[in-house]
Amino acid sequence: MTPAPRGSVRQWLAARPVAAGYILAVGSALSYGTAQFVARIAVTRVAPPLVTTAFALLFGALFLLPLGIGHFRRARRAPGKAWLFIVLAGLTAASGVAFMYSAFSLVPLVVASPLGSVYPLVAIGLTHLFLQRLERVTPRLVAGAALVVAGVVLVVVGSA
Repeated sequence: MTPAPRGSVRQWLAARPVAAGYILAVGSALSYGTAQFVARIAVTRVAPPLVTTAFALLFGALFLLPLGIGHFRRARRAPGKAWLFIVLAGLTAASGVAFMYSAFSLVPLVVASPLGSVYPLVAIGLTHLFLQRLERVTPRLVAGAALVVAGVVLVVVGSA
């Protein structure tokens, strides 16, 4: 790995977009995994799933607000269709969190988390249907997705 230059981390990441993507994906996995562990404790010991969801999303939004404040001017100028996608992304993400936290209150984390983690299959299917000009769904990708499903089946059946 190349050592970071004296410039900022942002400059280093901008100069290496693929490395940045991998680093951010690993950060995402660490964040999601930790959040699910903490949420399981919250929904079983502290508050009902929808209350936990509401507060988790509220605190998440408050955390992100200062990080994104500089981009709000540009976002305000976005066309209405772009805002539709932003709203849909927010609604579906919030629904996903609510469903997952509700699952945590009913079944063990080691079952709900892998089962809920097959969401990339939905993204792959939607990409194939609607984004064919932007991204390709290859046979290799489909084979990898099938392995994910097989792994989830093994985890769920093995935990039953």
